[in-house]
Amino acid sequence: MQAREEAEALYQALVEGALDAMLVVDRQTRRFVLANVAAERLLGYSRAELRSLGPRDLTPPEDLEAFDLAVAQLQAAGYWRGECRVRRKDGETLAVEVAASAVRIGQRLSYQGLLRDLSERKRLEAEQEGLLARRAAQLRVARRLVAEPDAHSVLSALLEEALVLAGADSGAVYRFAEAERRLVLVQRTLVPAGLAEAMAAFDLDHSLSGQALRAGRPVILGDYRTHSHAVPAMVQFGVRAVLVVPLRAERRPLGVLAVVSRQPEKRFTAQDAEALETLAGIAAAALVGLERARLEGALLAIRTAAHHMNNQLALTIGYAELLATDPRLPAELREMAQEAQRGAEQAAETLARLQRMVRLEEAAAPLGLGGQSVLDLERSSAPPEG
Repeated sequence: MQAREEAEALYQALVEGALDAMLVVDRQTRRFVLANVAAERLLGYSRAELRSLGPRDLTPPEDLEAFDLAVAQLQAAGYWRGECRVRRKDGETLAVEVAASAVRIGQRLSYQGLLRDLSERKRLEAEQEGLLARRAAQLRVARRLVAEPDAHSVLSALLEEALVLAGADSGAVYRFAEAERRLVLVQRTLVPAGLAEAMAAFDLDHSLSGQALRAGRPVILGDYRTHSHAVPAMVQFGVRAVLVVPLRAERRPLGVLAVVSRQPEKRFTAQDAEALETLAGIAAAALVGLERARLEGALLAIRTAAHHMNNQLALTIGYAELLATDPRLPAELREMAQEAQRGAEQAAETLARLQRMVRLEEAAAPLGLGGQSVLDLERSSAPPEG
């Protein structure tokens, strides 16, 4: 008698101390007749509540067909193991691993099931799958960006791919105009008129885009209407989430990428920010590569021009100087010779400045060029040494 009591006490201790949920179902009533503490914790029901329920009551309606198939296999083989879903008392659905077997308790046949919560494992698997998907997307985008032929195409591809990766509704890309210290809209999706402009039009030091550009890291906002930096235009267009990512290369600000969502439940995550930050880095590298290629091409043309023109300009300057200082030259012609000398010297200085070019900064087209931009020599060239 004592041995039996000790065995029952040991069994009770093992059942109650088990980390996995344990449930026993009576075959005839199809109701739970035993549940341990882990089962209460997993399902949210007390043991008294569970005794009025059965496995079918915990099965989501859409899974009942699979449940009936598993029961049939358990009855035929006396054992079943697999994954399924159970519905907690609070309505939450959990993924669980189940090991069920037929057991005989006295004269009655019952089924014992061990349930292990798979929620954390499923979450980690989903995160890993999402990470692998983002990495694959980033690799695909990287190949696309480096193959684009010009800056406009790179920025178009950047915006298109960013919307897909972040699940955003719309977005825009801005270029940082260093001379004016402002963001200039260069690319945007089909958004209501004024929305893209509103994201960069306000003061750079206080704007979301300015924050991201100065800090060199993404800025994420949830419900924009509750944020201290709320802008009337944002509220007007129903923006619910904003993600702004800087475009930087070698510590030099190039611009920003901004995506927005007007979906009520949408929130951008740290993973979204990381994905777009990587994307922006690839795009910035592609832009710098294109800029360097253009610069190398321009410098090659300048070196070629300098090779042919320096001697010619030196000759022109020398003869103009001789003419301007020759006492035999009439006074009315001396001024013309001096102007010719000054023009040749200025041409030589322009050529020397072109040879000191370190970047390509464009300026508005002067009259007569039909709208085509020109180089801003002041901003494009380095100062002379010494």
